Amino acid sequence: MNEDIKNKILAEIKSGQLKQRPHWYFVLRGALIGTGIGLVLCLVLYLASFIFFILRQTGVWFVPAFGFRGWFVFFRSLPWLLIGLSAIFVIVLELLVRRYAFAYREPLIYSVFGIIVIVFAGGFLLFETSVHQALFGVAEQRNLPAPIGALYRGYGEQHFDDIHAGQVVATTSDGFVIQESYDNSTATVVFASDTVFSSDDRFAPSDTVVVFGSEASNVIQAIGIRRASANIMWASVPPPGQ
Repeated sequence: MNEDIKNKILAEIKSGQLKQRPHWYFVLRGALIGTGIGLVLCLVLYLASFIFFILRQTGVWFVPAFGFRGWFVFFRSLPWLLIGLSAIFVIVLELLVRRYAFAYREPLIYSVFGIIVIVFAGGFLLFETSVHQALFGVAEQRNLPAPIGALYRGYGEQHFDDIHAGQVVATTSDGFVIQESYDNSTATVVFASDTVFSSDDRFAPSDTVVVFGSEASNVIQAIGIRRASANIMWASVPPPGQ
């Protein structure tokens, strides 16, 4: 059978139906595909890490710990536009990778799964660096070009009704007062008997927290509270009273 295929190909070449390509064509084609894979991979890793960053920055990252309602708010608050854009780039990356023999000889699910793992792992590692935090600080000072600066400010400064990230500025008998990150306002957090705490219920001024619960008249009825990294405090927010 292999001999028949070989003879058929040779016959098509002789008849002009099949043209031979010079060696440089395949080298150039491989280089262009490799460059495309590298560029798309860098872009999707950036988007994945940016999604992780804004989930932490807005406090959305923490709310699944507070049960079913927390998961509902989590999925409702996800940046679906960015997730959809990332999915498109993953598909483009898969199409490019499939042009290599090691990929198209394997089942599609293997290469797709491998790409998703690389994107999640690489995006999380990039998120763990200070890159996005530094860019966010520059964006707040209006020192980033408009498209990138607007992206960081638009997503990083979002506020969701049930999620309140900020810093404890005073304690009360049944809670504490929080300076919210998104607008520098203060609100009183009230504990209930069923409030869920990430570690303990002892808080002190300067603690950075994420409070999950509804707010009315500057009073937050806390469903759950978690301590968080000070990184979620926006650089532009001054201390209370300034």
